[in-house]
Amino acid sequence: MELGSGVGLAGLVAAKYCEKVTLTDRSSTVLQLLQRNINLNVNDLASKECSVSFLEWGKATSEEYRRLFGSLFDLVIGSDIIRHHCSIAGNNKVFV
Repeated sequence: MELGSGVGLAGLVAAKYCEKVTLTDRSSTVLQLLQRNINLNVNDLASKECSVSFLEWGKATSEEYRRLFGSLFDLVIGSDIIRHHCSIAGNNKVFV
């Protein structure tokens, strides 16, 4: 899972090597851009399942993440995801 995917660069690189990748963001505009970028790069992705999902960190427990995504992820990546000290507490709920 990539947190706060933006244009999805890190998540798309992961999708070249991982079986399942979910790119997340809380902006509907960004989610549309992410899906477009997946579609543009689909032939270069090794991932059998590369998806886009709304996620606002810190708003759910790990059980709710399991219900939303079917399971927890083995790896969570994020680039430039902490811009304010309040972001840290929200991220901890995703990582635990």
